[in-house]
Amino acid sequence: MLANPLVAQRLGLANTLLNARSPAAAIAEQNIYNNQATTIAKAQRGATDASQLLLTGNTIQDNTNDAFNNLESQEAEDYQRRYQNQVAAQGAAIEEQDKVFQDKVRRFNDKFQIEGAQVANNANSWGDLSNFGFSLADFGMNGGFNGMFGNRRPVNSRDIGNTAPTNWRRPTYNPITGRIE
Repeated sequence: MLANPLVAQRLGLANTLLNARSPAAAIAEQNIYNNQATTIAKAQRGATDASQLLLTGNTIQDNTNDAFNNLESQEAEDYQRRYQNQVAAQGAAIEEQDKVFQDKVRRFNDKFQIEGAQVANNANSWGDLSNFGFSLADFGMNGGFNGMFGNRRPVNSRDIGNTAPTNWRRPTYNPITGRIE
């Protein structure tokens, strides 16, 4: 199904007309037969002997054959014109389908970019939150929370840079238990 109904209609009409005979060709064919019949009837009325009638009939048949040959050439030209119309309509249908496909690709890319931006924003939010957490931890490790929540400790020059508790020791690996203690 084509997205543009006018392109679909044009293609359908071109397909229908491709193998159809022109109404003008049918009328021209009828006129050739009528002309032949009228000319033969006149020749029969005016002929004085059979040889004259045969000669006139032969000439009439030659003229009729020429007229049919001309009609055949005109119909062949008309068929070529209709074939070109069909090719043009098929080309328009292909272009229309290409436009539809390109639009789908564009929409997919737009959706992909939007989802990518959402993921990036989400990652930035979590990054901001973790940065905030690390900032608080760093603040606390440097004694920023000392004296808060009723935990007052006098700050003097010897405490600066020495915020570790006195019972703190560096963790070491115990090869016997296989743990860090």
